[in-house]
Amino acid sequence: MITILVTTDCLPVADLNNCVEALNRTLLKWCPKWNIQATATTDPKVKAQMVIRVTDNNRHTGALGYHTVEKGVPTSYCSPRATGRTYGHYSPPLYPREVKVLGKVIRKATLVHPASYTQGLVTVIIHEALEMLADANIDKVAKAPDGKNWLVEVCDHVSGIYGTEVVAGNTCVIPDATFPSYYQSNGVAPFDLFNSDHSAFDKSAPKFYAFYQDTNGKWVAV
Repeated sequence: MITILVTTDCLPVADLNNCVEALNRTLLKWCPKWNIQATATTDPKVKAQMVIRVTDNNRHTGALGYHTVEKGVPTSYCSPRATGRTYGHYSPPLYPREVKVLGKVIRKATLVHPASYTQGLVTVIIHEALEMLADANIDKVAKAPDGKNWLVEVCDHVSGIYGTEVVAGNTCVIPDATFPSYYQSNGVAPFDLFNSDHSAFDKSAPKFYAFYQDTNGKWVAV
């Protein structure tokens, strides 16, 4: 069992606990596909193998969060100030009401706009946790059909796709994340948590990004 300690120097205790609950619910859905057992805690007395620090210290410019390795311990930094919202924001899809006259439908309830999502701190915490679990030392690669060795960053490859989880009355925006089948040329669905990808190494996510290692060992954007 891998234990992730989540700490903060700025977030209210109730909000931190809610974020960790949302993370643990996501771990229960995502980890089995990776043959991983993991849990998150806020208890500093529990021995942990990974750490997530919710803080505005050590921010990277332009990043809501990132993960690294410190003294051999996979560690993430997630910035509340950079993110702006704790739980993110979700707007459900909008359908106008169906209109009938004398029992006859004269206007169908067609979609006006689809559901929309804005990331929150909880989204970033989950993103970084899953990526640490899949690639703790930031050196795991998968060979794509074009021969390029992609860095296995499980949320980057489905970036812009989200779901929700309600915790203590708060609608938490949850990031999508890939499964091992996504990195197998002969992999079969599902390829990700929300079943949004259609094939291995799919690049169709709204904000897809990825990096591959060139022959000189340099990381280059796909």
